[in-house]
Amino acid sequence: LQSGDFYVVGSEQFADYRTQLLPWTECQPRLAAYCEALAMPQTGDKFVVLLKSQLTEAAATVDANFPANATLSLDPDGTPHLKQLRPKEPVD
Repeated sequence: LQSGDFYVVGSEQFADYRTQLLPWTECQPRLAAYCEALAMPQTGDKFVVLLKSQLTEAAATVDANFPANATLSLDPDGTPHLKQLRPKEPVD
């Protein structure tokens, strides 16, 4: 869950997590090593290019596998329909 998804009554009496975050001046020198460890670009522009590439690749995979997908169909107007899956047999 992300911050704000839920709350605990009375929790405002506890520490504010934001006071424990590092200031940007301390984060910046660590950024290159952090991005390298996660294999992600260091700039926003390059990060967007990476995400678009990953989304394009995922969409191409879905498109290529669609004809073999027996549980999903599209109406002529493009409305998707997902068939209910049958329960699997219990494994002994």
